[in-house]
Amino acid sequence: MTLLQVFLGGAIGGVGRLFLSRTLPPLWGTFVANMLACALLGWATSHTIAPVFLGAGLAGALSTWSTLAKEVGTLPARKGLGYLAIQVAGGAVIVALFN
Repeated sequence: MTLLQVFLGGAIGGVGRLFLSRTLPPLWGTFVANMLACALLGWATSHTIAPVFLGAGLAGALSTWSTLAKEVGTLPARKGLGYLAIQVAGGAVIVALFN
């Protein structure tokens, strides 16, 4: 049952990330996907309603470190570092708010 929850959450999260990356401008799709994933993860860790589905499945597939790393690498050094800092700090704040 756990594997099924992770699979279903991952399928929904993956489609959600694809949708965001195709409908929002560059950098914004990754930012919004990561912040939504942080909100889901924060909420899932403090509630007992489907934590595996929401946390490992949905949030895990919605978030994207690989795309973030690619985007940071394509930006000039200062902008890339700022973008990375905003992603990490914003994610930490959102997890805390939703936890």
